[in-house]
Amino acid sequence: MAGFSVKSHTEKLFGRGNRLVYNAIACIHLALVLYCGSWWLGTNLFGAFSDSFTMICMKTIRGIGLLLVLFSLSRYDLGEFVGVKQLDGKMEDVPLNKGGLNGWVRHPMYLGILLFVWGGATSELGFYTAVFVTGYLLIGIRFEEKKLVRVFGDEYIEYQREVSMLFPLKKMFSK
Repeated sequence: MAGFSVKSHTEKLFGRGNRLVYNAIACIHLALVLYCGSWWLGTNLFGAFSDSFTMICMKTIRGIGLLLVLFSLSRYDLGEFVGVKQLDGKMEDVPLNKGGLNGWVRHPMYLGILLFVWGGATSELGFYTAVFVTGYLLIGIRFEEKKLVRVFGDEYIEYQREVSMLFPLKKMFSK
């Protein structure tokens, strides 16, 4: 649904409620995937690792991911992010955010999600969930980056040159 052609069709169907419907479908889809995965693969989410040090490391990675997601969300207008604000039609242009975590990686929320799901990859269900979420996010990022280039043009292209997509490699190894 993130592709431009699909989005243009759903905007015709749902108008200003397009983002809200997208988020509702995404939440329902995630719930179904997790339910079916737990039914198919079992619900033992922490049984794969018996080593307590490994479990502490995995939970720490998961916690860091959750903190990144929450911090990233705090930088957004949540009404706009979810799609409620669009219903009243009073949307304003938002400048490209290159500050804070966005100065280190272009997609800090997605990095947080990846750390969260990989930190939970302590079972077959957790592992497959992490693999599929990673694929889903990488595909979604491609669509989002195309949209951001359309919206911000050369400013976003320059931002892509300066800042890494998910891991702060350009910042760590520059100069």
